[in-house]
Amino acid sequence: MPQAGQPALSKREQQRTAPAHAAGSPQSSSPSGVHAAQSLQSSSPLGVHAAQSLQSSSPSDVRAAESPRASSPSRAQDASSPLLRIQGLTFAYGKSGPAVLHNVNLTLGTGEWRLLCGENGSGKTTLSRLLMGLLSPPRGTVWWEGKDASKLKLYDLAAEIGYVFQQPEHQFVADTVLEELLYGPRFQLRLKPGEPLPQGVSLRAEELLKGIGLAGRAQDSPYLLSGGEKRLLSAAAAMMLPKKLYILDEPTAGADYKGAGALAALCRRAVAEGASIMIITHEPECFAGEDLSIWTMDQGRLQL
Repeated sequence: MPQAGQPALSKREQQRTAPAHAAGSPQSSSPSGVHAAQSLQSSSPLGVHAAQSLQSSSPSDVRAAESPRASSPSRAQDASSPLLRIQGLTFAYGKSGPAVLHNVNLTLGTGEWRLLCGENGSGKTTLSRLLMGLLSPPRGTVWWEGKDASKLKLYDLAAEIGYVFQQPEHQFVADTVLEELLYGPRFQLRLKPGEPLPQGVSLRAEELLKGIGLAGRAQDSPYLLSGGEKRLLSAAAAMMLPKKLYILDEPTAGADYKGAGALAALCRRAVAEGASIMIITHEPECFAGEDLSIWTMDQGRLQL
């Protein structure tokens, strides 16, 4: 459901939210796949899953996918420069619409973990979509690694930011739980049908399945999982490939105590590997005791 003040998707936009198979399959990863990724820059949220896998496969990309455990996000930027910086961000849907964000200012450094809390309609999801490039931020307000995010394309941001949406079904692209985890690495490595995966990729998938309690359901359809299990699978699939930032929107909705603990463990692992985490949640108690800070949105204003 859209937030208060956030327009519902049009019929055409809803069509663009079909599973990411529409953007191309792992077996058809010719240069046309790059063009598909470029076309996703103006897509709806569902295009992100495909864009995150539709990056050109340079040798460094392949090495990262072959050994994801050893491939933490790059720390090439100046240590004193934040990964993400927002300055004076005010945003409205449409030129005449009311502002849904008011003078938002924040910074997020490498390896930091933040919860973004607030009531429904407070602007949490709008803010996260501006960070991801799903909405266009005003110039000079959102900076990613020192670059004005308004000038960056969606597929550029998707190469470095993993986004997990509230409705996990919108991101599923495979027939089984295991293949859902392996979709990103298969695509990035340009593997043909039947070609074996690098051992490091297979081991990481096994570890993640075990960590989220789905080791015994590897061959089940992801659509047969419970709501909480679907969200865990989406989070694990996003973390199969190394990113600099993971944004998770309400990942504990429908999760029991065990599932929330498994999600927290996934996040701890990502932070240990060098990533930053931002979780949109109504349930900060699920992360009690973790090394993190809480941001609160209140009627479009951020309280640090």
